[in-house]
Amino acid sequence: MILEDGPIPPAPEPTATTKVERPRAHEWSAAFRARVLETSDEDHLKEARRIRMEDGRLAQLRYLEAVFQIKAQAAEAAAAIENDHSAP
Repeated sequence: MILEDGPIPPAPEPTATTKVERPRAHEWSAAFRARVLETSDEDHLKEARRIRMEDGRLAQLRYLEAVFQIKAQAAEAAAAIENDHSAP
């Protein structure tokens, strides 16, 4: 607050823009990873809808992101194993 004819506080110095980093991938438990891989996509979507109703959109998005990341990692690992077996 500035009083009439009072001192003007200094303007805040502009700070260097910091790079915004995405949060690192969460380390999921082995049990959660196994459930993700054993559950159908349809059931994951049902679970995501339930999460949205109970906990909100952000929780739903975090759940789906976790599912997609786990499935992508599993697919990459399976492809790497397949490549190792097919190499002479």
